[in-house]
Order: sequence, then structure tokens, then C-alpha cells
Amino acid sequence: MYDQFVVADSQDFSEICNTLEMEYGKPDPEVPPLGNVLDSLDELVYIMLTTMTEYGPSEVFKKLKERYKVWDEVLYNPKADFFSCIKLIGLVNQRGSRIISSLKKIKSKFGSLTLVPLNDMDNKDVEEFLTSLPGMGKKTSRCVMMYSLNREVFPVDTHVLRICRRLMLINPGISWTKAHDILQDAVLPKDRYSLHVNLVIHGNKICKAKMPKCNFCILNDMCPVKKDFEAEVE
Repeated sequence: MYDQFVVADSQDFSEICNTLEMEYGKPDPEVPPLGNVLDSLDELVYIMLTTMTEYGPSEVFKKLKERYKVWDEVLYNPKADFFSCIKLIGLVNQRGSRIISSLKKIKSKFGSLTLVPLNDMDNKDVEEFLTSLPGMGKKTSRCVMMYSLNREVFPVDTHVLRICRRLMLINPGISWTKAHDILQDAVLPKDRYSLHVNLVIHGNKICKAKMPKCNFCILNDMCPVKKDFEAEVE
């Protein structure tokens, strides 16, 4: 079904996974390396804070955890207090309203503010529920599933998609929406956690959206577009 979109096979992704592990190490699922957290409800709030912002979500999340002993307190205190806590990362009304609405929906669904019941659901049902929450798409839902529910899924964020396009692992013209399932199906379950984490790290440090550091890239030998960026620098 996806042959026209995927240029690489699972072995290619495994090779890249191994190469990145040589550079950045193999991430430990018990110690999330990118600011993510193991508690599923905490992770849900954290990942919603990271959407459409690059700076400040970790600081804001820490502030929220200090302000609210349990997430139920968000629902029983003035909305303005919560909005004030997340002001640093912007989109306050949109972001804050989505988080509060999600907390309400979770409590209504499970009878209390918890995501523990997701542990007994299969991946399809978990993703269906998470994506039904305001502002939660496949990427954010799969982050919650991967980091806090120990599911072998493959979140595709902007770094992951950018690098996969540049390495021609996927048709460069494929949309982000379609890329989620295509790339997840192409990556072996055993490689998904490590590959996602290290691609995000690599995208932040080396394969940046603008002015990538191609001369320092461990994937240089397999990158068909590096010459284009090297020419721009010259």
C-alpha cells in the first residue's frame, strides 16, 4: 500500500538507528531523555505544552507541578490561574482551554482523572481515545503511548520527518499527516523508541531546518542532499 511513498526498507531504518546509537547512545525507556515523563497523565499535559513551541515547556511543566499537587486542582481553581502559569509558552487561551477540556474528558470517561485504564487497552483503542482529546494528533498521542505506556509506536515530529525526507527514506512530497502511519509501518518495532529519540536529538543538534551542520553529520555518507546545503554555505 505504501510502496510508492517509502523509498527505504526496515533494514535501512535499522542501519540508521544503529549509526545514531553509536553517536548518541541507546536511550533508556526508564529515563526519558527529552524532557518527557513516565507518568501517562503528566506526559499528556507535558506533550500538550510542547505543541507549537520550542522554548519553555519544561520550565512551565515544572511550575505547574509545583502549583498543583494533583491535576484535579486545575479543574477546581480559576482558569485564569492556570492560564497565568503557561503564559511563558504562548497560545495561552488555545493551549490552556485544550488541556482543561482534555482533563475534563478523561475524568468523565474513566470516573477519575487518570489514564491508568489505557494500560489494559490495545494500541488501536488507546490511540483512538487520545486523538479524540482536543489538540491531540497522532504525533502527540504516540509520544504519550511510547514514553509513558511502553508501546512500540513511532511518533513523527518535524525533526523525524525532515531527516527522513533529506535521507530519501520516504518520498519527500509526502505530507506530515500521511507520514505518521507510513513511517511507523516501515520501522521495526524494536527500533522505534531509539530511532525516534535519536532523530529528534540529531535534528536539534545537527540536521537543523536551516543551516544544517552537514560537515559534522554522522549520516553524511548516506545523505543525498548534503551537497545542496554545502553549496549554499559556499
